[in-house]
Order: sequence, then structure tokens, then C-alpha cells
Amino acid sequence: MLLIVLYSFILGPKVAKWLAWVIFSISVLLGLLFGFLFTKFERLYSIIVSACAGFLAGTLINDGVLYLVGSKILFWSVNVCLSVIFGALATCKHEIFLILSTSLIGSFLTARGISLFAGGWANEYNLIAQIKSGGINSIQYWFYAYLGGIIVFTTLSVVI
Repeated sequence: MLLIVLYSFILGPKVAKWLAWVIFSISVLLGLLFGFLFTKFERLYSIIVSACAGFLAGTLINDGVLYLVGSKILFWSVNVCLSVIFGALATCKHEIFLILSTSLIGSFLTARGISLFAGGWANEYNLIAQIKSGGINSIQYWFYAYLGGIIVFTTLSVVI
């Protein structure tokens, strides 16, 4: 998560390899630390994971429909609002939202991993810039197939 945030806000696509490895190493160490702490504070873990899933849901909504508006403000507003809503709901029903959130995140990562090899998924953070510059006109139909797969796998993960 740290690597994604740094990439989207600070570094961009032209980062030195050594810096990418340093950031990756720090991310792994922070992941281990937070993983240990979250085993001790399960409710806090549930809220944070749910907020991340809300952000992810906002990203999927933006990639699927709201990219047509072409607004970065709308992109970030939807993502932050869904993060807050999911995190707030997790305070009340933390077990349900923990299951739903981890299912959504796992399904997304599976689909995103497949898309790295198969193609058809536009970069979420460069999407608006690519549309404005004329690099792409619309989202490829493959994205909607991935989105359908995410919905199916999330549903199966929650049920199982």
C-alpha cells in the first residue's frame, strides 16, 4: 500500500530501481510490523482493512463508470467517501466487513495479477490523463470481464 501511495503521489513511473527496492523493503518491514500489531488489535485491523476495501471499491467504480467525467476531484472524493463509509460500518459489524473486505481485496488482486499478463486493464492513476491526452478513448471490454470476475470471486469468497 505504501508503494502504491508513493508511486501515485510522489514518484511516478520514472523512479530509480534502487529507490523502488528501498521503498519495497520498507513496505515489507512495515507490513510485518503492522501485521504483528493487528493480531493484537483485531477491531482496528478490521476498520483499516474495510477502509482500504472502500477505497478499492471506489477505484473500481471510477474505472468502470466515473472515468467518463474525467475529474480527479471526483475520483478522490468517491474513494475517500467510500473508505470512510466502509471503515465506519466496520466499527459496528467488524466480522462481516472483515470477511467482505478481504474477499474483495483478494478478488481484486487476483484479477489485477491476471491482467498484468493478459492485458486489458487501464492504470487507475493515469486513466484520466490518458483520456484527456487521447491515449485511450474508452475502457476495453476486458475490464468489465475482470470486474465481473471480481464480483463472482468476492461472492464465492464470502459464501465459502
